[in-house]
Amino acid sequence: MGFTKGGRKEDNIFILQYLVEKAFTSKEKKTLVLITVDYSKAYDSIDREKMIEALIEYKIHPHIIDNIIKLYSGDYTKIRFGEQEKRIDITSGIKQGCTLSTTLFKIVTYMIIKELEKRGRGYQIDDITLESLFFADDSILMADSVENAKHNLNILIEVSKSMV
Repeated sequence: MGFTKGGRKEDNIFILQYLVEKAFTSKEKKTLVLITVDYSKAYDSIDREKMIEALIEYKIHPHIIDNIIKLYSGDYTKIRFGEQEKRIDITSGIKQGCTLSTTLFKIVTYMIIKELEKRGRGYQIDDITLESLFFADDSILMADSVENAKHNLNILIEVSKSMV
């Protein structure tokens, strides 16, 4: 997964190459459907309340959650236009450049991955089924038919919307 020490996009490329080779060279010529997804403004769109719910769900220690809440409470920006100034409260998104943000984003991403593993209709290869590959804010959904790929995309959209 992206944002992780040792996490490399080459790993996902290797897995994809393996899937494509297996799909086209196997005796049964299995269908492989891939959907690429790029989350635009991924950090900016995360619902902070949903993020806190995710931290609670994953049993993050309450003291850590309290500190994260403190970090994000009272967050605002000011806009100046000439002599006028307006304060705008920021209630969504995670901080760009903050080392904690990558971990928070991974927790949100993991919720999507878990739901895809639970409800998705992935691509069977050897002894495993793969529903998705993630790297940072990019993902690839995989399935053995267009119908199943659409099903997986709908899950991703549903869970993503619940987090933004």
